[in-house]
Amino acid sequence: MSCFNERETSAHGFTLVLKADYVKKLSDTDVVTVAYSAVINKDAEIDDATGNSNTATLTYSQQTATDTVYVATYDFQLFKTDGSAEHTYLPGATFKLYDALTGGNLITVGKDDSDDPRYYLDSTKDVEIEVTSEDGVNVRGLKPGTYYLEETHAPSGYNKLTERKPVTITSGQTTAHEVYVENHAGAELPSTGGRGTTLLYAIGAALVIGAAVLLIARRRTEQ
Repeated sequence: MSCFNERETSAHGFTLVLKADYVKKLSDTDVVTVAYSAVINKDAEIDDATGNSNTATLTYSQQTATDTVYVATYDFQLFKTDGSAEHTYLPGATFKLYDALTGGNLITVGKDDSDDPRYYLDSTKDVEIEVTSEDGVNVRGLKPGTYYLEETHAPSGYNKLTERKPVTITSGQTTAHEVYVENHAGAELPSTGGRGTTLLYAIGAALVIGAAVLLIARRRTEQ
């Protein structure tokens, strides 16, 4: 049963009021702990240890205690290019974000509606990260650690990445971490042991046998 009998919310937070019968049961040595959690949103300031503040004020009898916490959050700028030294921009690539090189958990993101769209961590959304500009796209709301980008769709005429691209965020970084993901054009060879490889081996063996038969036939003709 809750010890609160009132909860008022506003755009700037909420207020809880302890029930009178609960307060009457408290002694001078009892400790009341109020725990709360908050999730940063797409408007959180990046790379600022004092920008995202959250303050809790507790008033009990004639005493007031205030506690303020700050949350630093980070971002990276994702660029999609070809393999040239000029890093030529490639349109049409999409990605998903994971917490492991293989398997692992999908990290869901949302997208804002600005002219220069940004992606942010949001457990209620699940959109793909799409690079639509040569200036790249911003992914924010990250804590320090290593993340992995999995390409779900490659630019037209280019091969899709065969493994995830790691992105490492470090505590205290002052600028967006720049991530360049390259695609290369050209035909992909069938994977080792696949049916395509077996077909290539069969065709190669047939050519060798055909050449051997032709050589034997020529030798018999010459004799």
